[in-house]
Amino acid sequence: MNEDDINRLEEIQNEMLKLIDEAEDILQNEGDITFERARSYWIAHIKTALTSEHDYVGGSMFTMESTIKELRGEEE
Repeated sequence: MNEDDINRLEEIQNEMLKLIDEAEDILQNEGDITFERARSYWIAHIKTALTSEHDYVGGSMFTMESTIKELRGEEE
């Protein structure tokens, strides 16, 4: 895999994180229980799958971030 492909994966990851933050902002205005359910389940799943930089206690064993690092030859 070339550096352009790896950079594109990183761009995709950042776009996905921005979109999930946008969705979270929208839902925050919709009501407490709806927002908390989304934040506690599907938002958490997506964020923890993309990166280890999040506010959740748990995480994914392998993230998109770790895949990008692996492709770059960086140590995890």
